[in-house]
Amino acid sequence: TLTMTTSNKLLKVLEEPPAGYSFVLLSNNEQSILPTIRSRCEITRFSTQSHSLEKHPLLSFFIEEKKQDDAFGFEQELRKQKPSDAQSFQLADELLHYYAQRYIEEPSDDTQEVLEVLKESLRRPPQSGSSTLFWKNLFLHFPKKH
Repeated sequence: TLTMTTSNKLLKVLEEPPAGYSFVLLSNNEQSILPTIRSRCEITRFSTQSHSLEKHPLLSFFIEEKKQDDAFGFEQELRKQKPSDAQSFQLADELLHYYAQRYIEEPSDDTQEVLEVLKESLRRPPQSGSSTLFWKNLFLHFPKKH
């Protein structure tokens, strides 16, 4: 959730750290960290318990091909679920990891396009009170039929 200004300030500290200091950086979205910051870090991934994406009603519209064109059903589910801003970020991040794993298993241009859309959406996470707009925008820009 760092802004570009904050990221650049952090990068300066990491490039020229004070003597005797080490830093531990935590993120639940590695892709949102500037590549120049990531390149100066030793990355350790910790697994987290998460529910099955296929079972989350909102995300099924991004995974199940038959639901990808159901804008009305998506709108209804979005109103029903009412995800908070924090939940929205977490769910979108889980969706990114789902498709990243899928890309590793079977690389394709379609999945690469999905990953780019998801990464872009996570670069601009929902701000206070904008999770509904975040999801509608993602649904509209999400590549169909993969």
